[in-house]
Amino acid sequence: AACQLPPAWSTAVHVQFPPVTLDDVRLLAERLAEVKIAPEVVAEIHRQSGGWLRECKNAIAEVERLARMNGVAEVTPDHIGGRALCAGRMGKGK
Repeated sequence: AACQLPPAWSTAVHVQFPPVTLDDVRLLAERLAEVKIAPEVVAEIHRQSGGWLRECKNAIAEVERLARMNGVAEVTPDHIGGRALCAGRMGKGK
């Protein structure tokens, strides 16, 4: 007979991950981005994302989109112009 769990039993596990650090975002940008991202832009991604990994990845994708639009190989603060890079929960920064 198949093993059945009692109705009140939950197999869900709640795991919390700490926010990513500035160094983590720098590493993500180096590994994921197809363009160079200036350190100041990496810091802005970290600030706006609040350390949420998904927001960081989405912001890096947005920076790549801006690079393609502007035809540049490196994205600097001048290219982002104070715009929101994160559209999610922390898009306005801390």
